[in-house]
Amino acid sequence: PVLRRAEVKARSQPCPVAQTLRFFETEGTAIEKIMALPPLQPPTLRAAAGLADLPTSLVGGFAEDRGPGRFALCTDREVHIQRREEDELALRLLTPPSPQVRSFFVVFYSDPHFSRVTAVQLVEVMGMRSETIRVAVGQSVDRTICLPPAEVKGATAVSMFSSHPEAIDVQKTEVDPEFGAKITITVTAMQVGKSTCRLHAVDASTRRKLAALLMVIAADLPEVKLAHDISLPVLTATRKNLSYKNESARPMRYRVRSSDPSVVTVQSPELVMPALGERMIDLLFHAVPATLAYTSEVFLFITSEDRAIQETRVLQLTYT
Repeated sequence: PVLRRAEVKARSQPCPVAQTLRFFETEGTAIEKIMALPPLQPPTLRAAAGLADLPTSLVGGFAEDRGPGRFALCTDREVHIQRREEDELALRLLTPPSPQVRSFFVVFYSDPHFSRVTAVQLVEVMGMRSETIRVAVGQSVDRTICLPPAEVKGATAVSMFSSHPEAIDVQKTEVDPEFGAKITITVTAMQVGKSTCRLHAVDASTRRKLAALLMVIAADLPEVKLAHDISLPVLTATRKNLSYKNESARPMRYRVRSSDPSVVTVQSPELVMPALGERMIDLLFHAVPATLAYTSEVFLFITSEDRAIQETRVLQLTYT
């Protein structure tokens, strides 16, 4: 038989990514994420492309599933994809160890031969070390995070960045080549329930990523001293005053905060009060775009200069 040798030169082209999805999850856990499928081509475009008579289905990896008109392929064979609802795709995978990132593409095609690309989406999953902190709403507590010497090896200075500085504020960082890094943070919760905040530690000189932490803040109900029932009209901004008395026998400086400034803003956030004196707390209740009557709760936190909560009040708001 006659043998012919053919040389093919393939040059990779940059892939136009339509969307990038980033997930931040606890390291080493099995997760399932739902992503939306790209819009289905109109019938006129499908007929022009010769796809009108093709079976409507979707391929996840190499396993075909039922669905209308789209085919998908994942570039990471360890990621399992499966069709869920009419326009949803489920991704199942294992998160990498912290601070590694697992990146892969999900490529969508308009034909079962995987030749006509309709959309490309980049998925990035970052594995993060998880820690849980329990506080009371309105309370600010200091915590120390320690990074082992292996994670900060070669770094002379470490910078820590918070995704939500109002929830976790980085106070200072200390680096010791023998004992690693010690980072002091201040945690503040303003809403009841669980919330998350991401912390990223990098080498201050080279910007090399050293560690990634997922902080879970579990906030409990505070101890309420006084409750105020306030009726407010909808679609109308209203100002009101509440009195507060300094029960200390010496002059004090207090700070007043609202758990939800979008609903209630404290117009007098600082109160300088004489011994056993009394002042008014000025509050602005914002106009709520509601058409029906409903109720809401907002906490007021009165703290002293040492950040200790002196009093917590709850505003039970009724909009009519």
